[in-house]
Amino acid sequence: MLDRVIVLDQEGQVALTGTPDEVFIGNRGVVRSLGIRMPVWASVAHLSGSSHLPRSHDEAAITFGEWAARRSHLPASPGGQPEPHIRNRTDGAPLIRPRIALSGVSFRHTGSGRDSVSGVSLTCAPGELIAIVGANGAGKSTLGLILAGVVQPTAGTVLLDGTPLEQVPGIDQRRRLRYVFQYPEHQFVGQTVRSDLEAAMRVEQLDAHAVSERVDDALRRAELEGLARANPFTLSHGQKRRLSVAGALLTNPDILVLDEPTFGQDDHHTAQLMATVTRRVADGCTAIVITHDLDLVACHATRVIGMRDGEIIFDGTPANLLESDSILRSCSLRRPPAAEVAWRARQLGFTIPPVACRQDLELLKPTVDARSGGLRLTGPYVANRIGDPPASPRPREPDRTGAQLIGTDRGPSDAWLERRNPTVKFGVVVALGFMMTFVFNPLTPIVWLGVVMAVARTTGIGPGRIVRLLSPVAVFAFSLLWTNAFLSSIPSGERILWQWGPFHLTVHGLVQGSALALRGISTAAVGLLFILTTDPTLLVVSLVQHGRLPYRWGYALLAGYRFMPGLADELVQIRLARRVRGEDVTDERALYGSWGGGLRRRANGFSRPFRELRILLTVAILRATRLAIAMDARGFAGITTRTYFRTVPLVPADFVFAGASFLALAVVYLATSWVVQTTWVPPS
Repeated sequence: MLDRVIVLDQEGQVALTGTPDEVFIGNRGVVRSLGIRMPVWASVAHLSGSSHLPRSHDEAAITFGEWAARRSHLPASPGGQPEPHIRNRTDGAPLIRPRIALSGVSFRHTGSGRDSVSGVSLTCAPGELIAIVGANGAGKSTLGLILAGVVQPTAGTVLLDGTPLEQVPGIDQRRRLRYVFQYPEHQFVGQTVRSDLEAAMRVEQLDAHAVSERVDDALRRAELEGLARANPFTLSHGQKRRLSVAGALLTNPDILVLDEPTFGQDDHHTAQLMATVTRRVADGCTAIVITHDLDLVACHATRVIGMRDGEIIFDGTPANLLESDSILRSCSLRRPPAAEVAWRARQLGFTIPPVACRQDLELLKPTVDARSGGLRLTGPYVANRIGDPPASPRPREPDRTGAQLIGTDRGPSDAWLERRNPTVKFGVVVALGFMMTFVFNPLTPIVWLGVVMAVARTTGIGPGRIVRLLSPVAVFAFSLLWTNAFLSSIPSGERILWQWGPFHLTVHGLVQGSALALRGISTAAVGLLFILTTDPTLLVVSLVQHGRLPYRWGYALLAGYRFMPGLADELVQIRLARRVRGEDVTDERALYGSWGGGLRRRANGFSRPFRELRILLTVAILRATRLAIAMDARGFAGITTRTYFRTVPLVPADFVFAGASFLALAVVYLATSWVVQTTWVPPS
């Protein structure tokens, strides 16, 4: 697909530039020396001695099959389809007592309507390198968290060496079970790279010298010696990943779960990381890798678990997975390029050597060395053109007949309130709230709340949902009621029902407190109905177009609105990661033997929220920085006027809605005020 490739060296300088043929075939040795993963089709071209890359899997399969026929001096003919070569096979291995066993395990996140993991039974033995694969949302990470003891299943049992996991002391769990998160930032607890690795050693009973030696060795293996004093959050993504894996390996865990461990790694560091993991597996560790990289699976895994909708639908060898089209489709997977080329070559009738991953191709001997293809160093470049470029598609005319929910999959809503202009609705909410500040009797807000509930019902929002969402407001309103009831002024002639010190209870205070509390609840209900029936993107667009809000302010508010809810998810991940690191049990040993240990434990518990807040703020700043760069790249910095893909219409029905809202509140206020004045008899 590409015309030109630019290759950077370790110092960020341009080392090579040219066509894919020139770079990946003509300068194969240079590219490999820089730790860059070689495309599989380039390896096929290298085997055959071609100076041109194949342009499709079928072309690559034919090239590979013809090379195999020449090498074996046999004609291309159909034959047995040999099973791809899979390293570290466990077929025929003696049964070993499971290291960890799951029986009927299910897990459901709070507020979710379905299980993330459903009825999983699974055993993992020492010396296994297990890959968990499947589509996004299949339950892979949740299963990994259960296997690492990070979360407790909502149903079923988990046994660690035959002992229920909940009976294993927390400090032993943190030492023996380790989890490496997909986003390394979540699990950094140290101010420097070295201190972060030292923190991983707190669950071990080692002296300072032993800890220092092991940390030095981890820094060397991860190639982070020169960054020992750096802040972990300032590392590149690949360096962060290596640091998180190095910290997980420091305690020589029995079970190591890695979520996308090779993401962001070049070829050199991927090979180095997997070599470290496989050495630990050879020593008896059980490694579980959650990944979408089937090339990694084919090369290193001894066993594969395929998941779909929280259930295990495949448990077998990588070879069996790669040969089954139905299982691959069920798990939303595709064969890695090398396995796909080999599979297609066999389907075309070629007899080929066993190949499952690109490393298998790399081990084969080429016919001749491919000749260099006219490499160009940096300088002026004209892209290769093959024929005329296709005509650009005619842009679709924006739909200006009605507002659409931008950023969602929904079209215009059928709910009448959702179709009203967001700016008008916002103005109505503010005005109604202001009008309610002049209400001092409890009957008006009660009736007004009933009107709001009825309106919500017409939009498909049930009263039960409104009540649930208003529960935090009700707690505040309850305190407001009794504060005013006990501390309000005493009108002349008012009878005191109860008194203690400065606190007194009167009918006047109860009425005033009830009015304020109910007024707050009814006003909050109006605001809640606005939130539930208004798309935030449309609100910002409408405020910019109709409310004269500067677009920079509007889109900054929208970005913040989208950004803030994600911080709650970040905090959950940070707490899980700190639990993995053993931060929740690091003072456990101090509890034994002295009362001072208990004090240290309580002090640690008091300071824990502040440490979590520091990490959360750091992550938020990093993400906000990326967001700011993205907004700047999209033109939010230097453009004074903007165009819009869609406009939010302002129609007569919006003004009718506003007038009807004010009229409804006026009618409720006048009617309830008349009822109060004609029926209320003040106490004597």
